[in-house]
Amino acid sequence: MTTENQSNTISSIATTYVDRPELEVLQIYDRRNPEQIWGTGIVETIYNDPNTDSIQDYYNEDRITIYFERITGKENSKFYFTASHTYRDFPDSKKEIISLTGGSVSIHNSLYRGQRIGTWMMNEIVKWAKQWPEANILKITLGEGDAYDENMERRNRFYEQFGIEFNYHDESRKTGASRPMKAHKLNTVDFWDKNKNGNIIVQNCRDFMISVITKNDKLLKENNEITIKNEKLKKKISFFESNPIKTGIKQILGLNNYR
Repeated sequence: MTTENQSNTISSIATTYVDRPELEVLQIYDRRNPEQIWGTGIVETIYNDPNTDSIQDYYNEDRITIYFERITGKENSKFYFTASHTYRDFPDSKKEIISLTGGSVSIHNSLYRGQRIGTWMMNEIVKWAKQWPEANILKITLGEGDAYDENMERRNRFYEQFGIEFNYHDESRKTGASRPMKAHKLNTVDFWDKNKNGNIIVQNCRDFMISVITKNDKLLKENNEITIKNEKLKKKISFFESNPIKTGIKQILGLNNYR
């Protein structure tokens, strides 16, 4: 469970929420080899529109869904995390609930695990949830089905890093349920940030496109320079092959201008 003396930066302070961009790019470096790019992913964020969704006098829901799709490398796949905020105004009571998982949180492709992608996505959902600080967090249940091998500890740490505490059913910590809490008690984390010794860089699409175009222009320039050098070299080789005697004399005299 997260403690105050850990190096990971956490925050439980509620801040004014600003809608996420519709599209973003994640540059992800391999956690085991920080200088090597693991892959590039496109992130799409979709909100519901309370003005057009079905609304009743006693019921209102906000939703956020964050999609991730890797666009480089092999075995690319797409997955998403979703959450909801529900406000119900009954005649005799009011109830405000946030579901952080939309029913479940899962990254099915094992190649995507361990690169902090899920942590980054859940962190964005937690930031979204904290705009309703007094909302109750819907209970998260830990089942035995995903408590296999090293995944159990990874799963438990995944939730606990956001300040979610569990009542485990026994010492094995395989199953349990989260304790009641308000949204303002949630923590945000930033140890995924490459600028803070993490492995993920977040770019907006404009900056990403500019960086790609800049790199492409640089490569084209370098390619043109190499092409020009190759052409000059071909001319010299052609001269050597067609003028062996003249070439030999010039080499003896120490001349380097083969014209």
